[in-house]
Amino acid sequence: MACVFQAVGSRLKWRSGRTYFGPTGLKKWPDAALSTAPQAGESSREVCPGSFPFQSVPVSARHARVRRRIAMFRFALCVLFCAPLAAQAAPEVKLPRVTAESVQVAKRVQLEEQVPFLVTEVEGKPAWRLRGAVEVSLDELLRLWVQATGQPLAVVPQQLKYNVSYFAPDAGVTFSGPRLTEFVADMLAQARFALVGLSAGRPQVVPMSEACSSAAVVDRAELQKAHAGEWVTWYAALRHAEANALRAALQNLLTRQGGIMNPVSGTNAVAITDRAERVRQLARLCEALDVPPSSERSLESYDLPEGQKADEVAAALRALLKPSAAAPHRGQDGVDIGVVPGKNRLLVRGTAPQQAEVRRALELMK
Repeated sequence: MACVFQAVGSRLKWRSGRTYFGPTGLKKWPDAALSTAPQAGESSREVCPGSFPFQSVPVSARHARVRRRIAMFRFALCVLFCAPLAAQAAPEVKLPRVTAESVQVAKRVQLEEQVPFLVTEVEGKPAWRLRGAVEVSLDELLRLWVQATGQPLAVVPQQLKYNVSYFAPDAGVTFSGPRLTEFVADMLAQARFALVGLSAGRPQVVPMSEACSSAAVVDRAELQKAHAGEWVTWYAALRHAEANALRAALQNLLTRQGGIMNPVSGTNAVAITDRAERVRQLARLCEALDVPPSSERSLESYDLPEGQKADEVAAALRALLKPSAAAPHRGQDGVDIGVVPGKNRLLVRGTAPQQAEVRRALELMK
């Protein structure tokens, strides 16, 4: 607006020693007063006040110049009076109210843009909320896992330049605690990497082909407490099954390119290396398969609960499990049941199916 008025004013007024806008730019009026009298040798022309110094302009050109100045002045007036109306017609912009909750939401939104999922809390513990289809690098995923669990992690950066993907419901799913570590282990498995040393407090990421040499050796109690995604080694001593035969039966259930099950030389035992969740499944299968043949008789002991007398229970079992008429020799097909003197305990000798019947009967007697 100021520029318009400056242009109009400079074109309408001029004084000696002041500047004006000429055809070729900014000029300065001469100190001598403008004379409107005709010069020698010039025809009588009327000089237009406000025209350029020492320039005679015909009357018709003067009128055109005045009309242009009037048009410029009208334009300036339109701008002056229409600007407030345009400002009133524009929609009012309301700034959002800044509160503690909005700041927290802004931080979460910013964090969600920086990472492949929303980082939140469940019962005061870090959690991840996954939603949609996302591709993330292993390097970024492990950095976020370290922040969530607070555990240092040994890695080789050159081996983690891989991207992994996951699909989650549009409504979102939240992982926290041990489930968060299992999710990271599943992502590592896509790139053939394993998470080891977590139970010992020294977690590290190694290729699956090297997991057997870095996995922690655990017993049965430690195996039950180990993280499902951690790779461990468990030693199983067999009583009846043959180690090589058991390995042949279970080796196809191991994780590809990393899971191993080897017989221990000199003993009837096997060593299993795999993710803790899978090792627990294989341990249950080993127990189910490590039974004597149906024709072989074994001796087992059973402790009775308080309130049950060993003599009475033994008599009830003999009557219940007595041999059929087709098997007159008790020592061959029947069940031998004895009572341990001074203790509320039974000794039972029989085949594997007969031992299973004894356990079932004792459960029903409780």
